[in-house]
Amino acid sequence: MITSIQLSVILIRILSLYLILQGISILPAFYRVSSSEAFYLDPQYIIIVLGIIIWIFASPISRFMLGKESTPSDTINNFSINQFEILMFSTVGLVLVVHVIPQLFSLIIYRKAAATLASDPIIKVQALATFKSSLVYNTLKLFFGAYLLFFSKHLIESIDRFRNKIKRKI
Repeated sequence: MITSIQLSVILIRILSLYLILQGISILPAFYRVSSSEAFYLDPQYIIIVLGIIIWIFASPISRFMLGKESTPSDTINNFSINQFEILMFSTVGLVLVVHVIPQLFSLIIYRKAAATLASDPIIKVQALATFKSSLVYNTLKLFFGAYLLFFSKHLIESIDRFRNKIKRKI
């Protein structure tokens, strides 16, 4: 029988493999030879590195996601719906965080490039507005993903309380 932690590790490694393959598949389209530090901060490299890190630390991540209620001897038959919901919400949070981090690095590179390359003041203002709106959007996504990743248990408990209130009224 497969345990809940083993299932979680498998799902996390599938996610990490997806990230690695996504980074590798995009890499040829964006390949450029550069001596600047921006070359090493390309989102494709960050996605690949994050995928490798997630693969290596899949077991600790799964234990963190499942929480203290889950034991290595829990089989799927003993895997509660709450544990499954926590795992899924945490996984969605992990996906959001992993996708937003490279976008934030891209914004930093975009900001540096726009400040140095744009000579027209109107273009500079438009580039700054684009940078600010993208920064706010990606920061909100990062916070939401981190909330799902680290506090999914609290979210599930709140959802359960809401479900119970509705059931009592019906």
